[in-house]
Amino acid sequence: MRMIRGSLLLLLVLTGEARAAPPVDSPEGVVLAFFTAIQKDGPAATVPRFTHPDECARFKAIFMPAIRTDVVKTSTAFLGRKMSLKEIEDMPPVDFMTAYFKAKDIRVDGLKFSPPKFLGSVREGELLHMVVRTEKTQLNGLPLNRVEIVSLKPLGGSWKMMMSPELEAYSRFLATQ
Repeated sequence: MRMIRGSLLLLLVLTGEARAAPPVDSPEGVVLAFFTAIQKDGPAATVPRFTHPDECARFKAIFMPAIRTDVVKTSTAFLGRKMSLKEIEDMPPVDFMTAYFKAKDIRVDGLKFSPPKFLGSVREGELLHMVVRTEKTQLNGLPLNRVEIVSLKPLGGSWKMMMSPELEAYSRFLATQ
């Protein structure tokens, strides 16, 4: 019996089915923590926390031309309340991103994420682009399988995520409306 259990464990390890969780500060650990947190805490609490500070600044910069044009209308639309231009300009980019996601009330209620499967990665300078297969179970119970590229940039001894092309395109579209 002991030999069978040992053989099963060896088989699982060799086939890749039994893996230890990646270190939290590794690229895989960051992506895994992101998918866990977004399901548990929602986008407003998760996206800014996992996004690289340079990307938070780029996100804010996308909206600033529209805000400068009509601060009253756009501060309410983008940030959920009337604010002065100075308040918005002085707002740290991560706080701007958090306020944006709270104001938009973007939710993932009802979506269930399975742990992502890491298919590979490609380096581009300091960036690391990870190919990840995700499976989400939608409200109607149907699975949605996707292969996504998650880009990360080092920060200190860990990694932070870059804006996805979808988030950037959606933000640019909203900033022009």
